[in-house]
Amino acid sequence: MVVSKALVKRPADDPRHAWQHVPQRKSRFYYAEFWSKWDYSKGRVEL
Repeated sequence: MVVSKALVKRPADDPRHAWQHVPQRKSRFYYAEFWSKWDYSKGRVEL
């Protein structure tokens, strides 16, 4: 049985993954604003 086709890249290894577009090393206030406006979070922010 070959399952190599079922392997999935980690988000850190996939440049197309949405997490690659999250800015790094910002303040918690920046992230609260970022998450509330980001399409993937749909405005559901709990920090």
